[in-house]
Amino acid sequence: MESSMTIEELIQEIDQPNLTSWKLFAKGSGVNVYRRTDDDHKLVQYKCFSHIPDVTPEIFYKVALDVEYRLVWDKYLKEAKEISDGEKNGVYWQVAMALFIDNRDVCFVGKQDLK
Repeated sequence: MESSMTIEELIQEIDQPNLTSWKLFAKGSGVNVYRRTDDDHKLVQYKCFSHIPDVTPEIFYKVALDVEYRLVWDKYLKEAKEISDGEKNGVYWQVAMALFIDNRDVCFVGKQDLK
């Protein structure tokens, strides 16, 4: 498994996804989900790329990435915080899972193209 990525590496991943060792798991209208397994560590990882043309960046941000608002409506969110390396910003969440399933860590890089 890859180690934690820097914000710069996450941005690069958005611009040019590295899909080596990943398999397309699900595909929908504007959404592709990739999956890979690490049998040595018994882990499954997912990557999801989507384009939602009828949702403005402002609305998506407010619903999904605004840390304070997310804590209001997402009952599974155990921890949420903004992250930064001084130049680029992102969001980290820890999502609580059911008994016997490890919590999930989720990171988003704040990249917006408002054009």
